[in-house]
Amino acid sequence: MDKHSSSVVSAPYNVFKQAGSVNWSVRFLIPGQGQIRKSLGTRDCQEAEKLAQRFYYESLLKAESGLNVRAKSISRIIQDYIAHMEARVAQVRLPKNVATQNTAILTRYVDGFFGAHNPNFISSKTVDAYLSWRSDYWITGPGRDVQFMTYERNGKTITSPITQKKRVRPTLATLNRERAGLSGFFQFCLDSQYIKSIPEIRTPKVGYTARPGFSCEESHASKIII
Repeated sequence: MDKHSSSVVSAPYNVFKQAGSVNWSVRFLIPGQGQIRKSLGTRDCQEAEKLAQRFYYESLLKAESGLNVRAKSISRIIQDYIAHMEARVAQVRLPKNVATQNTAILTRYVDGFFGAHNPNFISSKTVDAYLSWRSDYWITGPGRDVQFMTYERNGKTITSPITQKKRVRPTLATLNRERAGLSGFFQFCLDSQYIKSIPEIRTPKVGYTARPGFSCEESHASKIII
């Protein structure tokens, strides 16, 4: 049993301090999902109680809606999905290059835009913003300063320079291929109960340039995975 302080108040959740930690945490039970724990990131007792109460009732609403309370960042869910794809390739002997292409799309673009957020960030609006961001990725987006690309081919790691031909907006055919990878990831999120429905992925016209309604800080993680 963990060593911790007494609860701040009598409630359906327990606010406590883990041994050796200066910050408060909260834990409680959700039927069917077990014990949920979360660090509240504060050493202030009153602030911890407010945060704990908010997190508890938000979690309760998620559970009642059929969602997975143990929400991870989208970046972590992407890694789970990649592991799922690799296992499936091994089981049904799918062409390895298909999984490799999807992995590159997920780690470079999907994780680059959605990664830092939790699954609640996924919506039709943010998907539209993602498509805009992806369209400009190699021109005015994060890829504009990338000089080399590293990828795997036939078990070998290859590094190649980014040529000027690469710094164009993706063709409709390219976006359609990537759309399939994005759809697969959203299906995985739905099956894992991270989202309630799959948002529509509207294929933009070639040269799609509408700006996303989010700042760089809000719309994608600062770390770009290449």
